[in-house]
Amino acid sequence: MTTTTTNQTETRTSTGRDKAPAAVKADGRAEAAAAAVNEAASNIKTVMEAATNGFWQRAMAFNGEAARLASVRAGHYREYFDELASCQSPVDAGEVATRAAQTAFQDYMDEFGRLSQIAMSGLPDAGKGGASRR
Repeated sequence: MTTTTTNQTETRTSTGRDKAPAAVKADGRAEAAAAAVNEAASNIKTVMEAATNGFWQRAMAFNGEAARLASVRAGHYREYFDELASCQSPVDAGEVATRAAQTAFQDYMDEFGRLSQIAMSGLPDAGKGGASRR
């Protein structure tokens, strides 16, 4: 529907488009759509906050483990050099070096296990709503 109104100062043409928003508002679909968008945005915000919080918690745990390992290794290095300084023969030094290598290997294996546990704590459990097994 096109209506043309003419005054001395203004000419305006109305196509009826300006009435469409009122018609949509009147039947409630716009409010329902707005509510759905707001709910989706709220859900996305909640998921993003949970993911971000979990990331930072794991990052802090990783940093704590790195500091702990550095402290443990520093103590073991000190012990190694103390023992090495008291060696009376190359055979003694070889035995001390072997024990030091074994201790270092064990320290790093233990640390790998701890870091793996931290990393896995952030993954969803496949048995609880994750991907189905075939």
